[in-house]
Amino acid sequence: MPASPPILFARLAVSVLAAATSLFLIAGFFGKFHPALDATSHLRIQSAVFGVVVALALLIMRRRRLGGFTLLAAALGLATSVGPQFSFSTGAAIAASTSDPRPAYKLLQLNLLYNNSTPEKVLSLIGEYRPDVITVEEVSGLWVDKLGLIAAAYPYRLLCRSVAIISRRPFDETREKRCEAGQRFASAAIDFGGRTVGIAVVHLRWPWPYSQAAHLDRLAPALRSLGPVALLGGDFNAATWSATMQRIANETDMMIAGDIGATWLSRRLPRTLRAAGLPLDHVLAKGLEIRRTRLLHDIGSDHWPLLVEFSFSDDDERLPTAVAMAQ
Repeated sequence: MPASPPILFARLAVSVLAAATSLFLIAGFFGKFHPALDATSHLRIQSAVFGVVVALALLIMRRRRLGGFTLLAAALGLATSVGPQFSFSTGAAIAASTSDPRPAYKLLQLNLLYNNSTPEKVLSLIGEYRPDVITVEEVSGLWVDKLGLIAAAYPYRLLCRSVAIISRRPFDETREKRCEAGQRFASAAIDFGGRTVGIAVVHLRWPWPYSQAAHLDRLAPALRSLGPVALLGGDFNAATWSATMQRIANETDMMIAGDIGATWLSRRLPRTLRAAGLPLDHVLAKGLEIRRTRLLHDIGSDHWPLLVEFSFSDDDERLPTAVAMAQ
């Protein structure tokens, strides 16, 4: 018995959705060839989940070839975006134990949200975790005033348009502090007990059809000049697995400090849906060992705070001597 017109239409609609979803997923793997293709990769998890749904619908409708192909594309999308840590370089190593006896330091990465209505939550978070250095974005006039309230505890700061580096440890004045005018980038060297770490913060522009690729082209020289021991924090507006993040890691010879899942979700959506958001905030490292990377609690921004704990890589070589001296 021939299928009724509504059933035929449903099959056609699901088939078109499945084909479009598969092409969308596959396009994201070729992001290095054009920013438009890379833009599709940022939604890889969401499109893969949708692909699983339409693939199952096709299999129920006995459209096995297209259903199987869509399911394969969705599985590939999930396998390359959920779970594994995407480290594109070997500039730093992830330490296996948080009980490491070496000194540990903290960097807090946070997009403040320019019109955040609960700045007291941010200040409370800083007081609770007492990071050594903070990289922040969307520093509006409101935030310049509010961050002034912690100036006694964090007297060292570099404000460059809408991004800033705030530190309770002194800057290394023998090295240049720089703001890339109009490019939402700041960098400085910070003295951690006699050893210097290059610290930088960036707020990349939105992906294609916006100007993210051109913005990154202009920033490339500054990124390459961070030095052999450095941390780069920021709101990259790019997913962990994207060609944009791969390019940044290659340009800087750094690795992403842990894959911690979604860090951004529209304020229009409930905070309980964070897993449906996008991983746009990152910290990259080189010449250091990352001991722990974690998301902190909601502070009224559309981004979650990211706390990274790190140690100097050569401390493990110095530790036996220090222990012997102590004995």
